[in-house]
Formats: sequence, C-alpha cells, structure tokens
Amino acid sequence: MLRVGLDAWLHDRVVETVAAQASGYAAYTNLGGHHSICLTGSFPEVSPDVILCDPESFLVDHVVQVETEGSIDPSAARQWVNIARAVHGRGQFWILVPPFAVSTAARLCQQYGIPAKIGTWSADSRGVLVSWPAPLHAAPVRRP
Repeated sequence: MLRVGLDAWLHDRVVETVAAQASGYAAYTNLGGHHSICLTGSFPEVSPDVILCDPESFLVDHVVQVETEGSIDPSAARQWVNIARAVHGRGQFWILVPPFAVSTAARLCQQYGIPAKIGTWSADSRGVLVSWPAPLHAAPVRRP
C-alpha cells in the first residue's frame, strides 16, 4: 500500500518499534515501501510489515500489519485477506491501528472473514506506544 508524507513516516516508526520490542524473536521488516522480506507458498506472495520468527528454527510466530489513519479501508482488508491466508497454520496475524480505528478494523475483519488480532499504536513526542490485546507467545510447532 502506497503511503505518503506523515502517514508513511508514522507507519515506519511503528514498524521499527514493533521490531525493536520483539525480544526473543528474529524480526524482519518491510520499510519505506520496499519489500525486503515476504511469505511464499501455495498462496499469493505477500510482504507484511513485520514478520517475527523463532530465532533458531526461523518458523513464523507472528505477522504484523501496521495501518495508519488513511489506510484502513476495503483495499487494505483485501490485502489482509492474502496475508491471513499466508499466515494460516504458521502463526498469529496481527493488525495494528490507531486506537480510534479498532472498531473499523474489526468490522472489516468480520466482513472479509479475516482471522486477526487487533492491537493499537499511538505516537506522541516521547515516541511510539504499541498495545497488544494479548501477549506475544511463540506459535506451537506444527509437525506433518
């Protein structure tokens, strides 16, 4: 999703904060509109904002998509559908939004059948605060 100006700057600060606070995980990010890391498989390739993996096995535990005020809409929800398909069976899909947008994001998830947990982020002069509705735990290892 193309972001401009302040939205792009805020988006990247939130992504960096999530990665920096993900202690115990190997964190991979896509910043500035560049797709450095992606999920591939029997689904369309996706490049979520943050991928958190077990540092030893590199199995995906969490995938985080950060949205700003201007990016919470049906177009984003269609992107979330593809990310949710890629994450299915691998780990937990999270969507981080500003606090006032939780109900909009939840409605879009329900409308599009997206199994995601919704957290919030806020920014002020002291930095970015990310609030998760549940602690981040390693996904159970799924063996064939």
